[in-house]
Amino acid sequence: MRFPSNRTWRAGALLGALGPATAAGAEPRPVTARLVLERAPGAETCVDSASLSAAVNQRWGRDVFVDSDDADIVLSARLAPRERGGFAATIDLSRRGGENLGTRELTTASKECSSLDDSLALAAGLMLDVSRRRIEEERRVEAEAAPRAAPPPPASETPIAIPEDTFAPRAKTRFETWAGVEALAGVFPGPATAVKGGVVVEPAHFSRIEVAGSWFLPADHDEAAGRGVHFSAWSAEVLLCPLAYRSARFGVHGCASERVGQVRASGFGFFTSERVTEPISSLGMGVGARFLVAPAFGLRLGLRAELPVVRYRFVFTEASGGTGVAHGMSAVAVGAEAGILFPW
Repeated sequence: MRFPSNRTWRAGALLGALGPATAAGAEPRPVTARLVLERAPGAETCVDSASLSAAVNQRWGRDVFVDSDDADIVLSARLAPRERGGFAATIDLSRRGGENLGTRELTTASKECSSLDDSLALAAGLMLDVSRRRIEEERRVEAEAAPRAAPPPPASETPIAIPEDTFAPRAKTRFETWAGVEALAGVFPGPATAVKGGVVVEPAHFSRIEVAGSWFLPADHDEAAGRGVHFSAWSAEVLLCPLAYRSARFGVHGCASERVGQVRASGFGFFTSERVTEPISSLGMGVGARFLVAPAFGLRLGLRAELPVVRYRFVFTEASGGTGVAHGMSAVAVGAEAGILFPW
């Protein structure tokens, strides 16, 4: 992974290197550091150990970390999702023997953990530089057998907060597939049940988009004893969800939708029965929620109201010549759905 090169000067002007220091002809051994990074459940999209190490190295212009238990400094970084959304990174600096050299916490309200990358690398480098100078000063004093001078203060413990709109360089398009059931009232006589499934595309810098299809289970509507109408239908939907909130495991989104499809009806029990097909076309608005039970499995719920663009009704003719309405479509349809989702 590469970090934007035009940001490098900000850290480079401030940082030295974990290397030898010369004092009065003496050359104490170099101060070394080891990186230990932990990503808590839900923080799998956060920067990994190799990428963070490379980012710090880039800012210092040389290799900073060594893979050795004998390193003088241990930098432990833990990344985890926050309960109220966003992510937090905690950096602990300690000596090899366990003495704490400083702690710093970085938080972001952004739903993209990579918005922490740049600040995390900069904070880690600054903390290492302060601690390196402290240890080098101690070694110089030790080598010269002089009274110990006051060391630089430990790394600051002041938290750093990263704004929600911080650029996230590793943000990527997310995909989900899902399958479930839908209940819809207002299109057919009584509630209708459908088997439903769809695909979700969530671009890094655009609104969530969903495409779904429903196949409604056939149902009979009895107009009178022994006669009625047999209904079946299918539909396809496109949803655009500009209103969204998402944390590592939970999300809520508001969507505008369009549904198109066909409904088929055939009479039974009449002297003469016919089969007709009518279009389904409606515009709707709704809200949905998703919850990840595991990284590759979750649940989703949704509620929606729809206004039909095309309204139909099915009529029949009596033996006397009069007509009656077997079913008329409602002015407003309402629906609910539930299913399981699979992010990938």
